Amino acid sequence: MIFVLQGSVMCLGNGLIAATIASNKYLRRQKEILLMAGLAMADFVYGTATLLAGSLRIDMTLRGVISEFVTPWDCMKWPPTALFTVGQQTVGLMMVIISVDRYIAVSRFSLYRTMGVAYAYKVLSLVFVYAATIVTALFAVSYFLTTRTANKTRLCVGPWAAPAWFGTIDSGLSSFYGYLSVAIYGAVYYKYRKHFQNSGIGQLDVTRARQLATQRRVTVTVGIVAFFTFVFFCTPTALVSLANYFGVTISSTVIYTLTRTNSIVHIFIYLIRQKDVRQAMISLITCSRANEMHNHTQNVFPSMRRQIVSTQISTNGGV
Repeated sequence: MIFVLQGSVMCLGNGLIAATIASNKYLRRQKEILLMAGLAMADFVYGTATLLAGSLRIDMTLRGVISEFVTPWDCMKWPPTALFTVGQQTVGLMMVIISVDRYIAVSRFSLYRTMGVAYAYKVLSLVFVYAATIVTALFAVSYFLTTRTANKTRLCVGPWAAPAWFGTIDSGLSSFYGYLSVAIYGAVYYKYRKHFQNSGIGQLDVTRARQLATQRRVTVTVGIVAFFTFVFFCTPTALVSLANYFGVTISSTVIYTLTRTNSIVHIFIYLIRQKDVRQAMISLITCSRANEMHNHTQNVFPSMRRQIVSTQISTNGGV
């Protein structure tokens, strides 16, 4: 039942976030928000796999066939098998990409402003190619490198349909991506403090200050996401990888419940931190006309607006 509950929340929340960004013209013009949509889609795929696996578990239990044994290739017939592998891998990979994006934004802000949304679409296309490659590899190793011996329980989803070494690589890559994203974000935090705290807000015009405010908010949002990724995603998947390497048996149910919790936490972080996404989602759900942020200057932090106004008054001789 926990699979179904977690999968439902993951699908509904992350699906709504991705749909909100895709349907809102203002949000689609922001490359950093598009990358967030990519992470939401990865979480959605992971949630779909969780929901389907939970439904299969309930069905097999009711029919009394869950303890029957099947071949590894038979496991590939279940939709959650490939989706689990792709979802877990792409969640970690998207975190790396977003962390790199934030590093560029805080260390080369002038360059980042010139990078259009085409950059984000190209990056997301590469992630799609990576996901397709993972699926192809999973099917290939399961078909060619496993025996047709019934040695797997019927509910064998994810890398369990492949040889043991493939599962070790899968969990190892997932944890590697997670830890790499956290490490990159350490550099992001350093650059963030150095650049934004000495950015001379009072000398900026309203447009530049608005852009800086947007980058600040997104950078902090992704930093929070990175923290929870370290706690709920990196550490559990690293434990799985180490356990597989040393031949130790651990409770996969507990481990993957934590990784799925990570995808659920992302939903609330986006909605709490990103006001424009939250407002656009409300408009989408209520079928009302979305506010395309025509008054987006209100997104500039109040303190920044005060500094700008004060500077302009001083410049004009107090007029």
